[in-house]
Amino acid sequence: MLKRGPIIALAGVALIIGAFLVAHSVLPSIEPSISSGSFLSIIEDMFDYVSEDTQIFPGESTSFSFTTSKGEVPLMWGLQIIDYKQGDRVSISVSNIFSDNLGRFETQEPMFFNIFQISEADTYSFTVQNLGSRPIVVFMMISEDPENSEAMLDPDSPILQVMIPLAVSGILLIIGIIVLIVGIILIIIDWRKGKSESRYV
Repeated sequence: MLKRGPIIALAGVALIIGAFLVAHSVLPSIEPSISSGSFLSIIEDMFDYVSEDTQIFPGESTSFSFTTSKGEVPLMWGLQIIDYKQGDRVSISVSNIFSDNLGRFETQEPMFFNIFQISEADTYSFTVQNLGSRPIVVFMMISEDPENSEAMLDPDSPILQVMIPLAVSGILLIIGIIVLIVGIILIIIDWRKGKSESRYV
């Protein structure tokens, strides 16, 4: 019987194990930052603008504005609910200086991120409404052209030191799963072929 299936399947398993090892190597450097709350400051470093902490009462809303300096670039934004509790819910409406509606989003998560392409330099407003039953405190993070931000261009940036290994881990995991599935399929095909040939022996 051919051995190609088991060899490919083992290669897939090795890639999956490698993905977990790469991710595990990053965890010791992330866990202290998460427990101390400094990991959030690493995320904030990705953004050009981080607002002050703002309290919003139930049913009320507040707006955050950001003026871009160029067009035809991505605009990334995120919202953080401080002291998040189950049941907290917000909606975020995005518009430009002409009040064109560029999207409305709802989330029940403590953090929410989105990115969209802007066509020209403009002032963009992010109106956050509290849809929950208790007052919440939020802050908004906005970045123009995040791929070319200082945090992404600086090789010593903490966010890159975390993101690159995690991205490599994710790629290895996906490739490993695909290779493993191919190996299992080949094992089944070879087994059926061998069983079929044995009938004529």
